[in-house]
Amino acid sequence: MESALGSVWDILFDSLFIFSPLILFNFFRVLPVWFTMIVLVNFHMFLTTSRFLTCIKLESIRRIFVFDKAGRISAVIFYLIPADASAAFSIPSF
Repeated sequence: MESALGSVWDILFDSLFIFSPLILFNFFRVLPVWFTMIVLVNFHMFLTTSRFLTCIKLESIRRIFVFDKAGRISAVIFYLIPADASAAFSIPSF
């Protein structure tokens, strides 16, 4: 079961979870700003595509957001990048 409010909260907290560490890593120069911009563009493409597909009212789409397999894979990668960067910079150098 999927509700409209639940999908909005899901996207809101996913983006908060992804962008918060990225912005902090940009501030401390752990990750380059261009990487955060790529993630932001990808998130914007997701919102634009979902809006477009719901506006043309495809029969199989009756939701606010459209979650496809490629989008889910990129979201998992975007979750892993801050974790990898954090782990890489917390390992003591010899």
